[in-house]
Amino acid sequence: MTLRKKTLIFIVSTFICLIAIFHLYSQTVLLQSYADLEDRAIRTNTEQALHALSSELTSLNSYNYDWAAWDDTYDFIEDANAEYIEANLVDETFIGAQLNLMVFANSSDQIVFAKAFDLENEEEIPVPQSFEEHLPSNQVLLHHSDTQSSVEGLLILPENPMLITSRPIITSQDEGPIRGALIMGRYLNPGQIQELARITRLSLSMYLPHDPSLPPDFQTARSSLSAEAPIYIQPLSENRAGGYALINDIYDQPGLILRVDAPRDIYQEGQTTIFLYTVSLLAIGLILAVILAFCFEKLVLSRLFRLGQDVKSIGESNDFSARVSTEGSDELARLAEDVNKMLAALERTHNELKQILSTTPNTVLVIDRTQRIVLANRAFHDTFKLEPSDVEGRHVGDVIPVAGLLETISEVQAGRQPESQLEFRYKSATLQRTMVASISQMVEKEVLLILRDVTDERERLERLYLTDRLVSVGEMASGIAHELNNPLTGVIGFAELLMDRDLPDDVREDVEAIHSEAQRSAAIVKNFLTFARTHMPVRQLTQVNSVVEDAMQLRAYEHRVRNIQVDTRLDPELPEIMVDCFQMQQVFLNIALNAESAMIEAHGRGTLKVTTERTNNTVRISFSDDGPGIAEQDLKRIFDPFFTTKEVGKGTGLGLSICHGIVNRHGGKIYARNNPGEGATFVVELPANAH
Repeated sequence: MTLRKKTLIFIVSTFICLIAIFHLYSQTVLLQSYADLEDRAIRTNTEQALHALSSELTSLNSYNYDWAAWDDTYDFIEDANAEYIEANLVDETFIGAQLNLMVFANSSDQIVFAKAFDLENEEEIPVPQSFEEHLPSNQVLLHHSDTQSSVEGLLILPENPMLITSRPIITSQDEGPIRGALIMGRYLNPGQIQELARITRLSLSMYLPHDPSLPPDFQTARSSLSAEAPIYIQPLSENRAGGYALINDIYDQPGLILRVDAPRDIYQEGQTTIFLYTVSLLAIGLILAVILAFCFEKLVLSRLFRLGQDVKSIGESNDFSARVSTEGSDELARLAEDVNKMLAALERTHNELKQILSTTPNTVLVIDRTQRIVLANRAFHDTFKLEPSDVEGRHVGDVIPVAGLLETISEVQAGRQPESQLEFRYKSATLQRTMVASISQMVEKEVLLILRDVTDERERLERLYLTDRLVSVGEMASGIAHELNNPLTGVIGFAELLMDRDLPDDVREDVEAIHSEAQRSAAIVKNFLTFARTHMPVRQLTQVNSVVEDAMQLRAYEHRVRNIQVDTRLDPELPEIMVDCFQMQQVFLNIALNAESAMIEAHGRGTLKVTTERTNNTVRISFSDDGPGIAEQDLKRIFDPFFTTKEVGKGTGLGLSICHGIVNRHGGKIYARNNPGEGATFVVELPANAH
């Protein structure tokens, strides 16, 4: 990284830290203050809505008092005269007072008169049975201790919550004795809630606490509301917030949860203010950063840049006789002098070695004490397919980026060991080879590297090892399976003999369980044998989409932790086809695993697109990744046994060849292609009409 970049990074990092500190302060202090203001405003609105509801109850209670403390009502409760009913308890009374219910009960808890009214259709209706269930000897609604007693509140009914009041029936002079109770009710239905919202100019909504369809925000509020915290506030979105309150019924039990919606104007104003302050600070910081960068560029960076250009020019030309300019007398001038001394030493070394190594057939590198390549012979250029300008003068780690190489060179340069060997796998866009490097110390801590290509030798050894291992494991699997088959055959046979006998029910259940588990074990042994020999698939009518989904589900956890997104586009109209589910799942899993490995190695994440479709008489399943793709020279070999592009020990080269065999035995075909942009696509085609 250049000094110019480091300086810029330092300035930008300092500026970002300042912005981050300000942002943290604004979020923890300033924005919290606006949030507190918003909280108080919503709390006030919620209290206002509760007060409006209380006012409705107070108004209804006052109206009830006008009727209950009236001589005509006092006489009516005794004689139940029809004139009182005809003159007073008509439909117009209910409409004018917006009443849904009036109940007259005497002191013996007997109902003298009761009438329910539908205000929407303006017609009398039967008294709800749900209300009548609350009346027998109701200590709250029917019994009053004195002439000033009253009850007002909510009564929760299945139809709708009801605003209800109860007053003692007394004379017009507020005297007793109390002859009974007058109950008036008004439904708190959506229309009534809208009327309250209109009066308070607030957005109101109410739910029963135990309503099965209670929205999530009401559920949260229900668990947070209590006598100590009668009002609960929470944001509903970026633009709205809600204040919640719990309203008890006349029995002092939770009756309704009220929500008051309010715009988050205060909070949004706080966010806008903080944003403007942040933008202002950003503008000021940018101006200061530009001024600081300009001064540093003039005083230091431009001179360093010229020095770097001179050194780069010498490195590109491989002319070690050239020298850099040494203007001035400061530290930069002394640095230029040191560079010239180094160039003189390189020139001497280069001239000495050039004669010796130019004609050797071995691949040779000479590395100086700074681990830069002083000399590379023609054999190296030909082997690694690099031009001289891409090698000489560059750091060896940039030309051969192999783990452990630099550490081994450092060990030899430090004299801890005079020579060493290192085997590594070199991989580039055009070359994949296994090399053995012999590293020897030269004069002035320079190092000589002689590289030997052992790719073919290692591949032969690896294939022999894999073949021997597979044969051994197959023989062991076959032997174990055959040894288990004999006792299992006996268990199954004796179990079947016992099942033919007249056995008690409990014994028969045990024998059937033994027979079932032995059959399952035999199936496991049979599957175990498939490892040791090729067999035809066991086919059945199957929906391919379900096999794909099962395979992707098996990799769901790995996809999540390794940042791999899976985009499945499965045709729901695919026909069922005859396949072996488990073998096809093995094919899909193997393709998915290869795609995951390629994407993770390329950029540490990726997107796997899985598509199913029907083309003519073929069901096509495609797996497309966004990895590096497949080298063109490898496309024709990827299904060959033991062929792999992975490092030694990370792949056997058998996975895709097994997949190829499975698909062929199903009468289908499998192939791969590179995507136009990047990545690769594996396609499995199966006959749609093979039954």
